[in-house]
Amino acid sequence: MPDVALGHSSGEIAAAYASGAISAEAAMATATFRGSSNVSTDQKGSVAATGLGQRDVSSYLVPGVAMACHKSQSSTTISGDTDAVNEVVQRLKAEQPGVLARLLRVDNTYHSHHMLQYGQSYEEQIMPYVCSRDPLVAQHSSVTWALTSGSRVSREWRFRKHPPHELLGNRIVETAANEPVWRNSLALEDVPWLAGHEVNGQIVLPAAGYIAMVGEALLQLHEVVHESHETTFSIKNLHIASARILKMNSTVELITSLKPIMIDASETTTWYQFAISSFDGTR
Repeated sequence: MPDVALGHSSGEIAAAYASGAISAEAAMATATFRGSSNVSTDQKGSVAATGLGQRDVSSYLVPGVAMACHKSQSSTTISGDTDAVNEVVQRLKAEQPGVLARLLRVDNTYHSHHMLQYGQSYEEQIMPYVCSRDPLVAQHSSVTWALTSGSRVSREWRFRKHPPHELLGNRIVETAANEPVWRNSLALEDVPWLAGHEVNGQIVLPAAGYIAMVGEALLQLHEVVHESHETTFSIKNLHIASARILKMNSTVELITSLKPIMIDASETTTWYQFAISSFDGTR
């Protein structure tokens, strides 16, 4: 038996099997459906390798391009729409000719937004085969380097129903089901359109952003399909205590919480009280 198991991308399937976290049948099913779930698509995507680290390459990213893999301080992979990836590669070659910027010969743009449309069907395909269990050896995540386990929290995180939202972030699985909380680490480099909202020369998170966060939270909480045109919600007594200033090369933590409004100790209404708090390291 190995001392630890580590894998990247599809290699995490092998690592999960090697560690004993999933069975051979589950590993084969996960790998098989991973390859077949996205064979039919009209999206044109590309992947490129760069000789820059995560922070440096982030300034070159444009809408439609995502960080696919942060390999080292001088090596990253980007993935996304073909035209957008080509734009980033050409700009890198023009501005930093001595730095690696090369398109890769791949068929699928894994680790990009192109995969979002396949997530639900992929999960449904593998669920009959995958039964998470406690690993026999330590398995490390290639994203956080943290130890993985077969706990409820781990399963709910790895098999979560909703992709990260650029403002709302991810739902915190450790919280109570009837009082959900979401957390996001917001950086302007990841949501460049926010930079267009300036007030007195400062970039400010718009009020519409808070409303969008609450709307997305309600959609997720009630399992509403985003394509539905009949979904509406109302907001009353909205109060913004202070403006949230955003800066380049700086991250702001956003915490969004929902709490049902109670009629009495046993009966709730269809209304929720919500709060959005933020912290940038200073306030």
